[in-house]
Amino acid sequence: MKTLKKEEVYLWEYENFTDVVERVPQFIEAVYNRKRIHSGIQYLPPVEFEDILKDENRKQEARTRTGHPKTAGLKFQ
Repeated sequence: MKTLKKEEVYLWEYENFTDVVERVPQFIEAVYNRKRIHSGIQYLPPVEFEDILKDENRKQEARTRTGHPKTAGLKFQ
């Protein structure tokens, strides 16, 4: 993960392994998953991409329950 090294590891002077264990997950959650865009998921941050998928799945479930003929049976992944 080049981004992790460039944007986190190389910028901090960790004193011990405990510092790494505490800081790296914070970086992943706060920056990598929430702010950093990813080309493999339409240039969106992972959290935003997952929210869009969840919303599409909820809409699909609602259409399936109402029996809308054009969309019944379609599934989003």
